[in-house]
Amino acid sequence: MSIKNKDVDDYILNAKPSQIDILTRLRSWIFETFDPINESFKWKRPVYGTQKDFCYLVCTKSTVNLGFYDATNINDPHHWLEGTGKKMRHIKIKQLDDYPKETIQKMLEEAEKTIHA
Repeated sequence: MSIKNKDVDDYILNAKPSQIDILTRLRSWIFETFDPINESFKWKRPVYGTQKDFCYLVCTKSTVNLGFYDATNINDPHHWLEGTGKKMRHIKIKQLDDYPKETIQKMLEEAEKTIHA
């Protein structure tokens, strides 16, 4: 059974009003996709992992970023992933309705599988 982290609750409650719904829904999708999932608060952001951390959420000035620690094996047919790091990539989300839940969940599953490779 997965347990929500109080520091993540506080992070979401202290976000900009336009970001609270995005954070809440992404968090819910992560919990729906994985059971159990480890939710922690590291580096001033929510971090998610099973055996190892594989994704995070972070608020920026105008977006919520869904980040992946190793995006090398994530199928990205819509070309949402951004970033210049060797493995890390993120999706900049302004309106979550622009990103189908099923596609995000598939990307999360693929990200989680990379930690086992």
